[in-house]
Amino acid sequence: MPVRHRLPAEGSPPMTLIDDSTLAELVGIPFSTEQLAAITAPLAPGVIIAGAGTGKTTVMAARVVWLVASGLVRPEQVLGLTFTRKAARELAARISTSLEAAGLLGDTEMSGAPTVATYDAFAGMLCTEHGPRLGVEGDLRLVDSAELYALADRVVAAGATSAPALSGLSVATVVERVVALSGQMLANGVTAAQLAEQSRAFRAELEEAPLYRGKPYKDVTDALGVLEARQELLGFVSALWAAKARDGVVEFADRTALAARLAAEVPGVGRQLREEFRVVLLDEYQDTSAAQTAMLAGLFSGPEPASGRGFPVTAVGDPLQAIYEWRGAAVGTIAAFPEVFRAADGTPAHRFTLRTNRRSGTAILDVANLVSAPLRAAGGPACPESLVGPAQAGPGEVTAHRARSWDDEQRHVVRTLLAEHDRGVSWADIAVLGRRRADLGVLHRVLEDAGIPAVLVGLGGLLELPECAQVIAVLRLVHDVTDNRAAVAVLSGPRWRLGARDLDAVARRAAHLAGEGGDPCLLDAVDDPGPDGLSVAARERLLALSGEFTRLRSHLDEPVGDLVARVIRVSGIVPELLAERGPDGARQLDALIEAVEEYGARRPSVGLGGLLAWFDAEIRVGRGMEQAPPTARDAVTLLTVHASKGLEWDVVLLPATVDGVFPGSPDPDDWTRAAQVLPFELRGDAAGLPALGEVSRQGLAQMRAELKDLARDGEKRLGYVAVSRARHRLHVSGHRWHPDTIRERSESPFLRAARTVLDLKEDEPAEEVNPYTEGDERAASARVESIADPMSVELAAQVDRWRTVFAAGGRPVLAPDADVAERASRWRTDGERLLARARARRTPVDADLPGRLSVTEIVRGVADPDVLRDEVRRPMPVQPSRRATLGTMFHAWVEERFRHQGTLDVHFEDEAGIAVGPVHRSAADEEMLAELEGLRRAFDAGRFSDRQPLALEVPFALSLGGRLVRGRIDAVYRQPPGSGSDYLVVDWKTHRGGTADPLQLALYRLAAARTYGVDVERVAAGFYYVRRDRWDPVVDLPGAEELVAHVSRLTASLGGTSLAP
Repeated sequence: MPVRHRLPAEGSPPMTLIDDSTLAELVGIPFSTEQLAAITAPLAPGVIIAGAGTGKTTVMAARVVWLVASGLVRPEQVLGLTFTRKAARELAARISTSLEAAGLLGDTEMSGAPTVATYDAFAGMLCTEHGPRLGVEGDLRLVDSAELYALADRVVAAGATSAPALSGLSVATVVERVVALSGQMLANGVTAAQLAEQSRAFRAELEEAPLYRGKPYKDVTDALGVLEARQELLGFVSALWAAKARDGVVEFADRTALAARLAAEVPGVGRQLREEFRVVLLDEYQDTSAAQTAMLAGLFSGPEPASGRGFPVTAVGDPLQAIYEWRGAAVGTIAAFPEVFRAADGTPAHRFTLRTNRRSGTAILDVANLVSAPLRAAGGPACPESLVGPAQAGPGEVTAHRARSWDDEQRHVVRTLLAEHDRGVSWADIAVLGRRRADLGVLHRVLEDAGIPAVLVGLGGLLELPECAQVIAVLRLVHDVTDNRAAVAVLSGPRWRLGARDLDAVARRAAHLAGEGGDPCLLDAVDDPGPDGLSVAARERLLALSGEFTRLRSHLDEPVGDLVARVIRVSGIVPELLAERGPDGARQLDALIEAVEEYGARRPSVGLGGLLAWFDAEIRVGRGMEQAPPTARDAVTLLTVHASKGLEWDVVLLPATVDGVFPGSPDPDDWTRAAQVLPFELRGDAAGLPALGEVSRQGLAQMRAELKDLARDGEKRLGYVAVSRARHRLHVSGHRWHPDTIRERSESPFLRAARTVLDLKEDEPAEEVNPYTEGDERAASARVESIADPMSVELAAQVDRWRTVFAAGGRPVLAPDADVAERASRWRTDGERLLARARARRTPVDADLPGRLSVTEIVRGVADPDVLRDEVRRPMPVQPSRRATLGTMFHAWVEERFRHQGTLDVHFEDEAGIAVGPVHRSAADEEMLAELEGLRRAFDAGRFSDRQPLALEVPFALSLGGRLVRGRIDAVYRQPPGSGSDYLVVDWKTHRGGTADPLQLALYRLAAARTYGVDVERVAAGFYYVRRDRWDPVVDLPGAEELVAHVSRLTASLGGTSLAP
């Protein structure tokens, strides 16, 4: 039992301050000197500059223990604020656990525990309790981002005709910019009147700017255009605020702004809080906005002690990890803390520094220090010193790799992950961090192809998965027929598959239809493709696409959830995903539908425009729900560096660290170029931002140069956060060439830092030609594949036209001689390429076995390696068979039967993917439904009907012979005592006759043994033929060594050794 420390009643003299050794004994942690200085500081304002991994949460919890144990405060007099609910729970748990371990909680004399909340929740509490003092009702409903975008969509749609400066933008873009400007105004306490006044004054200055030969400079006229757009946005913002007031709703920023007003205008609010709480802890202070800082300063500080000056506020943060400027965080807040929260005697608050990192190995710290060195050199006293490890710290491990191409780097990532897993690291202890979601989306697909379980975190990641991206492109085009970017995505996507020549023909037709000076619309050309230029196949596809879009647009009045589900059904993508990926292959589309339905359920009147604006915001800032996780719990995490802050893993991979990607070249928030950006002079952190000294071409250029420097500093802070997430091993990689670049990509300073720590020198000469475009055999082959097919189709169409002319007794009209010669030469070249491809297909070649194999592929490959070789060389989509479909339906029914004791609804669709009822079912549908009913009855009457399974549909990934073997076990049962085994693996067989391959069962048995941690001999296995209630146990199954030998022989028979996906 912990020793209980009896606290004095209120008003009695404080206990003697406990010494360092007593504190270490109470908390159970040997603190460093720098930690103790912060923990045992007097009850006065102070700021702790805590470097990455230096134990700031531990220090905050220990400070509470020290204050309570010393009798300076009682537990319920402690207020802690942080940013996320997760962080609040962790901080509250750490404080309570530390107090409990020290014997300072649980005494009957103690009336409460510390209060820990998020900054937003704290502001909401103030509004609810004290809002009526400013005439604001306290029970206003809080809306999330989805409802906010829906409301803004309605406001913009109602006033779009009165905004000529914004008329060139889509509704979704205007909605996003309205929400952005509104949020910045609220975060900085700026009213509409203040922004309107600034706009009037700035316009006057722009109109007086120096001229060039009697005319204004382009930079000046552009700034005037931005100003006009901002004034129109301000009108929408005012309308949005009025709509929120009318509907009785608020957003988080509204509550913070109101709380700041309460702190400034109602002194009694701060006085009441200072009496209730005797100490305040502010976590992640570097991420606070100007409005939050104003709220906190108004409540817990002031011009004199009676109004709060000297109140014991302790802020904790790290300016090197200030990476959330885009959501309103003011980078300079933590540097300004000592001046804002002064001591009782008026002197600046004391600053403490934590630099001993207890998370990462020393080699990783060396990389972090090199990355942050330029920031620390320019950061002043508020910047933390370089990180050091404790005396007992391990070295850690850092690798640096610069691949020739982006494709090569993807293979390097796969090999690195497989090697880490082979070292015993679980997938869940590994993270792949990226600067751009697009790169993470590519890597996610590569990992899935390699059989590595991975989850891409954040809605942005969900939206950028290929299957979801195609659905969203269709939605964009349904919403806005002029969205040519979405039209290209749809036309060139996997369903309609228009090649470059046909796309060019569509574009030329659109330009012709638009007329001179008009804006071409690709969808106009889809509806009216004209008589020439298109291949026969493309013309047929455009006809089908035109009809499909006409039907989809007729459903625009449906709820957004129903519309998205309809688009998915019509696209026919679900059967393809199920055939390719298995029963849960469409789970990401299910996650998308669920998210959209939740969005629509909150506001039934929302439209597609609001949904698309929300999607755009999620892609840009990465907030909101996450994609559906993989079935397996053990999975590699892929997420952006922004989302990784506050997290840590044993192993971290940082791919695509090339200059221009990471660090990136983001466009800085320039209020003279972007209408949705609040002018800097109105921001609470204006002192730390570039000022427009002179309203002229030169003055604008100077301010923009300073903004670029700030943006580069932001990328360096992001790099510091990224490298400091790793505990034991950090793998940094980059590449030279990318399909989208003309020049070789430069090495990132983050990759260079890793190379410096490893003392690696640049050893590969630079190439002058991008292998994706010139001089690379693989690229040339890929180009032939993409070019030859459209050309051969064009040639065949020309032959058909000439044959028709000759049959009618006429002669074809030939082009001029030069054109004929050029076209003949081109066709001759195409013919040679086609012949070369035909010869290549007839030539036997070795095929590398992929890094991932399914159980079915192994069984088929062992039986006939030639079949598997052909599939590896030229994978083709598999048509779902009737037998496989019936089996899938039966498996789903069994899972539903045992897990929910219910029945599974079976739905059928027509050729367009639309669900149909019993009256419209086909004969084949009815036959399959009758067979499924027969299987149900047979199972209910069979030997397994009353036996409860331990697990159903168990996914697994086995490492055999250097390959990952993926599969799914139908059912696992726990065996009764005395049966000679611990577990029973059962494979359902729904076909009428035939035999099953025991190799399949052997793989299932080995997977079960490893899953449940028993010897393979302790797992029994067999096939259960449902229709006949026949149990076929298989006794003599191959073990692990024999299965490895099977895979090795299969690899050798195909002549392949590569582990690349």
